[in-house]
Amino acid sequence: MINGKILFYDEAKGNGIIITTQKEKYSFYIGDWDDFETMPSVGIEVEFELKHDKPAGIVCKKQESDTEDELEEDALEKFMPHKTVANTQSPKEHKTHRYQNETLTEAEDELVALMNTSEESLHSLGEKINLTVNLSDTMHKYFQTIKQHIQKRQGYKKVDGRLNYVLAKRFIWTTFNNLIEIDPRIVTLRIKSISTDLKFMGTLHDDFNRKTRYPALAFEDIFLSYQTEYKQIKEVTLQIAEKLALLKAKEKAVDNARKKKQQEIEKTEDKEQLIVLTKELKSLNGTYVDVVHMIAQLQEEHTLNRKKLLEFENSYKDDFYKKFQAEASKYKKFLLDILDAQAYLLDMLLWREAKVSKAIRFYFKELPVDVELNTRGYLKYYLSTLDEEKCSESTKELYELYEHLLEVHKDYILVVCANAQEAMDYEQVLQPISKTLGVKAFIDEMSALKWAINHSVKYIVIEQYLQITNAKKFLDAYHNNIFSKPKIIVIGEDSNTQHSKQYDVTKALPQNSSPHSVASTLKKMITSSK
Repeated sequence: MINGKILFYDEAKGNGIIITTQKEKYSFYIGDWDDFETMPSVGIEVEFELKHDKPAGIVCKKQESDTEDELEEDALEKFMPHKTVANTQSPKEHKTHRYQNETLTEAEDELVALMNTSEESLHSLGEKINLTVNLSDTMHKYFQTIKQHIQKRQGYKKVDGRLNYVLAKRFIWTTFNNLIEIDPRIVTLRIKSISTDLKFMGTLHDDFNRKTRYPALAFEDIFLSYQTEYKQIKEVTLQIAEKLALLKAKEKAVDNARKKKQQEIEKTEDKEQLIVLTKELKSLNGTYVDVVHMIAQLQEEHTLNRKKLLEFENSYKDDFYKKFQAEASKYKKFLLDILDAQAYLLDMLLWREAKVSKAIRFYFKELPVDVELNTRGYLKYYLSTLDEEKCSESTKELYELYEHLLEVHKDYILVVCANAQEAMDYEQVLQPISKTLGVKAFIDEMSALKWAINHSVKYIVIEQYLQITNAKKFLDAYHNNIFSKPKIIVIGEDSNTQHSKQYDVTKALPQNSSPHSVASTLKKMITSSK
């Protein structure tokens, strides 16, 4: 955790600045504040983490139970040297009062530096802030970058599937990391390239989405960040706010010291001691007047600059919001389409490699249940280990993802036969028997295997004798390349035929069985398995 203090906070806008113990400054937004007991305000000590170089999970730092008097005493000890006598030199000559041994503590040096700050470093740049880059140019620059990224990825339009990235992204990366932990060799150059680009586009979309959800953030990042004079005055205003916070703390410490010194004087009867105490009180009074005067000057400057900043913002804010939202709506769907295509392609390629990985296949075989080698099967297994009623909201979203994956990873009936006309007849007759199952028929055994690697096959309808090989050899090859256990109907089975050693044939039908009789048998199998 990083420690810091709130240097500036605007309640109206919900944004502010944190300065860390290492003197680094970070802007934050109220959406990053995670402490529900304390609201942000200037001077509060905080703890936070950095995510993408921005504060996240900001909470008020718990203070030890020092009493107010102890805190004031600590501040006074830092501010006041011990056992010294103040002189009576003019505040105008020295801006602060030194004690007779001319020794200053570190805190006093800070005060001298504050009170001697030149007017040049805390001045306002004219009565009105001038525009550096107009609104249209700043907006064009931002959206031109978005447009270029979209145009560079036009090729993703050709991807024949889509996986909802926004819904699936958390589980996609969990799956990705888990699989490469089992077998890092599954990450091919293409998978590495797509995964890297998906992360980049995901970050781009997250930033784009955040700007569309919070127009004030877009206004600051896209428009105000290009306004040189505005930024100069804002930086000066932040410096003033920092100095005011420090001076007000000093004012309180000196005022309490004055009161205590006055009490000492009232109780002292020794004349010599009374002279010393009186001089010390005079010095404290002079310092107090100097501090109050400096606070008044800085407060006036701060108010003036704040007024200029607000007037400049209000001159362009509404127009920016309107134009930004209209322009952003043109690009949102294109960004999501690219992300959905990338997610689908990465998911498909990743599991294609997983299905031929011995390490991954062994891992899944050792699980207590049969798991399909795809994201849907993996998610189904994960959900089976959870108690849905006790799940968090984020975990419950995974059930919604599973329903989505039922559409993405559709189950199929694979038909392998020897005749092209029969293949078309099978597709036509088998398709109506189930709304949730697709049908794909092949006469080329090798094409059937390549297709099956990337799809979830629940049922295989295969003729005993094919164009090149037979049912037994095809099923042996299927088993060696594909991790699944489909139900199988063999057409043309006889008592002398050897079955595949890897699969049990669910049903054997006569050689001359028609597509309609196969459909009837298959429908009964589907119904009985529900």
